[in-house]
Amino acid sequence: MFKRLYAVRFDRPASVGRNKACMIECTDMADERTDVIVKFTGCETGATGLIRESLAAFLAADLGLPIPEPILVEVPEGFSAGPDHPDVNTLIRNSSRLAFGSTALPSGYTIYAPSQPLRGPIVQRAVHIFVFDTLIANTDRAPRNPNCMVKGENAIIIDHDLAFILDALFWKEPWKLGGGDELAAPEKHIFWTLAKSHRFDFDDLKSRLKEISDDRLAEYISALPGDWSEGNNSALRIVEYIKNLRDNADSAFSEIQRVLQ
Repeated sequence: MFKRLYAVRFDRPASVGRNKACMIECTDMADERTDVIVKFTGCETGATGLIRESLAAFLAADLGLPIPEPILVEVPEGFSAGPDHPDVNTLIRNSSRLAFGSTALPSGYTIYAPSQPLRGPIVQRAVHIFVFDTLIANTDRAPRNPNCMVKGENAIIIDHDLAFILDALFWKEPWKLGGGDELAAPEKHIFWTLAKSHRFDFDDLKSRLKEISDDRLAEYISALPGDWSEGNNSALRIVEYIKNLRDNADSAFSEIQRVLQ
């Protein structure tokens, strides 16, 4: 589920976002180095946010959607961002020794601009991303915060710490009538207009969802560090939701097709 790496060198803060992600050079046991974008449990969304990130990444991979490889980053005691980043040092010091990471994308990727025209195979990928976000209750891919990187015909989705918020006011499960309306507006999702204007079938996505077994979902849970789940049951709730989503896949995809008519 996770590739496990070890933090060896702080590079820089990756963004000014709420979760204070950092670019960190990591290594495996063979000393092969990888640049990783790392989020810590001390971030704004806390360990629950990292659980959402992880489970969304696992599910995206099982559905064949484009997402950076998820990394479990072990941060050694005393690891430092250096004297120029005291706030990051405080964040690291107050966090679990295990952090969530995503493999940094190669050069050439840029943040998707909603006004950017898309053509070719990337269009179907974009529409599948809209469907995925509907299924995982992810409202954090709107024009103000696209959370999607593009390069040529490739689109990579990032940042899922606000997915799977299953108790939001007025939210409905996507297999229920009206559940597909959550993202059905151009101001709610960057790919709504594309999804509305193209006619794609989602048979592959649906079949992949149906093939996710209870044993596979148990692997989702067991891959998570134990100290992320101390004091909350968010991982169990999300996995139970994914089971219900799988068992109601026909209704969920029919509902999505309804809103796209």
